[in-house]
Amino acid sequence: MLSATFLRPLPYVDPDRLIAVSETRRGDEISVSFSNFLDWRAQNHSFAELAAFVGRGMALTAQGTAPERIRAQLVTSSLFRTLASRQRGAAAFWNRRTTPGRHASPS
Repeated sequence: MLSATFLRPLPYVDPDRLIAVSETRRGDEISVSFSNFLDWRAQNHSFAELAAFVGRGMALTAQGTAPERIRAQLVTSSLFRTLASRQRGAAAFWNRRTTPGRHASPS
């Protein structure tokens, strides 16, 4: 764990330039609403890019098998571009538009 966290570089370009921004209500950190994220992105003059993500429990199903509960991340289309990820398959999402209710999938 120590090696993976502190000794190896993160798999992102310029990880020292990444920050997390959140909202608080009565001193507690809360998830940013998608409409607030869109407002922040539209009014942004400080950051090169903004992206959002949220963890959710989902059911993974395959034909003929019982559903399996998994933990998944819902992300905006700009996440991989923001992270400049070196992960395989990330580029498939780079040019997708973030639209409420629209789900992007790799081409």
